[in-house]
Amino acid sequence: MQPFGVKVCLIEPGNYANGTSLFAMDDVVDREVMSMWNNLSDELKADYGEDFCRKVKGFMKNFRRKGVS
Repeated sequence: MQPFGVKVCLIEPGNYANGTSLFAMDDVVDREVMSMWNNLSDELKADYGEDFCRKVKGFMKNFRRKGVS
């Protein structure tokens, strides 16, 4: 792109959750996900379904184990 006079910057943040100990323990993940779920309207809960919580918990627990610490 430089030959055309276009400067490009690409910023890709890393996994800050791992580096900051965010969601450091499984019980913290469970508590945070349940807090979010409990704040959803009944309509949204019906749209997502109860299995959604399990999937989100699994995703967050897996996510926090990856990345540079």
